[in-house]
Amino acid sequence: MAVRWTRIVEIVTVLVLIAVAVGVTLLTATGVRGQTRPPVPAAPGAPRTPPAPAAPAAPPDSAAGVGPVQDVSLALLLINTRGRRADAIVGGLGQTLVSVSGHRVARPDAERLASVLAETLTGRELAAGSRDRLAAGLAAALATGANGDELERALGQVQAALAGAGLGHPDLLLVDREVRRLVRGRR
Repeated sequence: MAVRWTRIVEIVTVLVLIAVAVGVTLLTATGVRGQTRPPVPAAPGAPRTPPAPAAPAAPPDSAAGVGPVQDVSLALLLINTRGRRADAIVGGLGQTLVSVSGHRVARPDAERLASVLAETLTGRELAAGSRDRLAAGLAAALATGANGDELERALGQVQAALAGAGLGHPDLLLVDREVRRLVRGRR
């Protein structure tokens, strides 16, 4: 009887260790967005290589960098592939829009724009090119936060992408009004 319990304890211990190893592997493989992974230590006998020099800080592109645009594009893809609006997906797009704006936009306002986008895009086919143009336009509009020519170009890009997805005039006006309200660029 004692051998049986010992065997059960050994099996449970092995399963727990495997689960911990898989969990740690998944956590280290996915990493945390925005953080760099520490360098892997070299073999004990290998000569040490100096760390790579840090890249000089480039000024932020006013039309939004690849990262934020890609994040918005992926969030729009999730909205576009769903048959109906899912609150978690809309909340995720709202958080992405807040991040793209440099945290100048309030989360409820960003979620309201995300909700409008979700409602207008439901049942529409948003091709990859249109989705990327829409993401770049939204990122540029939220990054500028002004009424200048840059904002108008970004809003024109948003309108062109949405028109390419088949949105009608009322939906285009609705999205335009929400983006302008979000960046405080009311006419």
